[in-house]
Amino acid sequence: DQPGQSHFTREFGGGSVSFRLILPAADGCRVKVTSFEPMSGFTADDIVYPVDETVIVVRGRIRLTVPDQAEPIELAAGGVYHVPAGEHYGIFVITQDTMLSCVFSAAADGTLPDDL
Repeated sequence: DQPGQSHFTREFGGGSVSFRLILPAADGCRVKVTSFEPMSGFTADDIVYPVDETVIVVRGRIRLTVPDQAEPIELAAGGVYHVPAGEHYGIFVITQDTMLSCVFSAAADGTLPDDL
């Protein structure tokens, strides 16, 4: 690890796991990248972060629910969804062997979700 760099794993139960990496940059910019491997049927409601998040579906299919969208949004491999800071959303994993890559930008005060 380099100064300001963190690597850790989070278990969500039922075999769903994420691998988290927080990286510093020479210019002081920080980013968090999470590789999330949820099991089919995994559900999380009312997710909200104080920072922007971009969700990329690497493989599999997910369904996102967003309060201002009348219908859920289904994304397959290659799909991308940007979640602005403070926006609530939910996720349902449709297929086995799903993998998401989630990228978080730092908040104005420099913090990221899961700062240790």
